[in-house]
Amino acid sequence: MMTSPCAPSALRPYWLVALKGHRQLQQPEAVEEALAALLRTLSVEIQGTLVGVSSIAPGADTLFARTVLGMSLPWRALLPVPVAELRQDFSAADWALRERLLARAIEIEIRGTVRDRHEARLECGMDTVDQADLLIAVWDGEPAPATGGTADIVAYARGLGKPLILLHPETLE
Repeated sequence: MMTSPCAPSALRPYWLVALKGHRQLQQPEAVEEALAALLRTLSVEIQGTLVGVSSIAPGADTLFARTVLGMSLPWRALLPVPVAELRQDFSAADWALRERLLARAIEIEIRGTVRDRHEARLECGMDTVDQADLLIAVWDGEPAPATGGTADIVAYARGLGKPLILLHPETLE
């Protein structure tokens, strides 16, 4: 039996909700609570399944991954360099947390090269925006201190006209 081309699909849509944000947060618990509240609101407002996308950088990216997984939503990891190289950036305890997150990722994608870490972060951040249906940025509104910082990614998303939610890490507005 053939279905009409106008018949609604039985497949549920997926919405890629990506996050880029600051590494240094003065109120990490409050930011994590704000992210959870935002994701709960989006889950109600958006028809379909939310899929989180982020890196495992310290700060907002890791908080987002934990929040997404804590809500039993799928999570994809986009990494700026290969896992073996990235591991060198973390203490053993910090890496153990990231290993647990990566073990629960539905996909791990490497988007940069080791040649230049800042360029790799920028490339990974731009790919994150390109893939996302919506970008959440935990950003204080200040310029990026180095290439590939949150300000660069927000500017790129704005240039594409990508739907964007800004969350200030201190005021939580």
